[in-house]
Amino acid sequence: WQQAQVLRDWFSLRAGSPTRGAGPGGRDAGGVIPLGVSISGEPEDPTYQTTASLTVGVNRTGDGITTNGWPNGCGYTHYRWRLDGGTWSTEISIATPILLSGLANGPHYVEVAGLRDSGLYQDDPLLGPDAVVTRSRTWTVNTNLRGIRLNEVLASNRAAVEHEGTYPDMVELFNAGATEVDLGGMGLTDDTHQPFKFVFPAGTVLEAGDYLVLYADDNHITSGLHLGFALSQAGGGVYLYAPTVLVDSVVYGAQLPDLSIGRLDDGAWGLTYPTFGYANRRHLTSDPQFLRLNEWLADSETFFRNDFVEILNLDVAPVDMGGCYLTDNPIGWPNRDAIAPLTFIDGNGYFTFIAD
Repeated sequence: WQQAQVLRDWFSLRAGSPTRGAGPGGRDAGGVIPLGVSISGEPEDPTYQTTASLTVGVNRTGDGITTNGWPNGCGYTHYRWRLDGGTWSTEISIATPILLSGLANGPHYVEVAGLRDSGLYQDDPLLGPDAVVTRSRTWTVNTNLRGIRLNEVLASNRAAVEHEGTYPDMVELFNAGATEVDLGGMGLTDDTHQPFKFVFPAGTVLEAGDYLVLYADDNHITSGLHLGFALSQAGGGVYLYAPTVLVDSVVYGAQLPDLSIGRLDDGAWGLTYPTFGYANRRHLTSDPQFLRLNEWLADSETFFRNDFVEILNLDVAPVDMGGCYLTDNPIGWPNRDAIAPLTFIDGNGYFTFIAD
């Protein structure tokens, strides 16, 4: 069994592989995929929309699959579903999508049990430990969003994007809604204690499907909207406020020079190439398995001011260390110090944590 798990790891996709999400039903390509039906079409997280249409799969016909023996196709032919742990539906054909409407503000998810062409549901107790229920990605409905969202952030612009002879940090908004939005009076900040550090001037309108680029500096000579403050390359946050509510936010760790973070196709944030004013473009990242403890100092009574721990990335692609932990007590307290989300170490690069 242990050797089989090694083989499974060998045949699994690496983080950042272009075939992630490229298989049937939005699943990964390849053979190492979860048991059960696939679910695709979840809204972006967060979303202002109170409706959703989810597709359940996979069902195959043709290509030598005979109707004699597989009259409803091969794979999964029917399913039942429930929303947020509620009551299960009746049996539905795999060709019929799940249509949701009137979703309340807050998190939502869908669970599905598929009926296989063998006649057993995937969660039938006869399947023993292989009896599973497929759960969708969780998304949050916030009708206060009105389609406006933070879309891209560049916190270390050394030479990536020039703006009239300057290289300011940058923030991009996107209107994913169907109508224009007047941003006048809304606030943008890097400090939740000062939610209106920057206030959008009256009459600042963002058309449906358009981008708005903001310059994070205090330069009032060049054109455009300037926030009056710069972003921290070492980590921080960007927060978008309506008059009485937080509309959207992103919290990040250390950033790589001249690379941005942006919303990806599934709504999650990741490493991107700077594409301000255009659709985001994902930058390849690697897996944390290529990270190594490279050096540490446990007695700072030297010319070094602090104890430290140094991490080395053995791969050529950057790695997002967010979700990893550092600890000096792996048995009793393995998650002692959580590394902030969207904390990047460059390919073949080093990263130092101060031990204090």
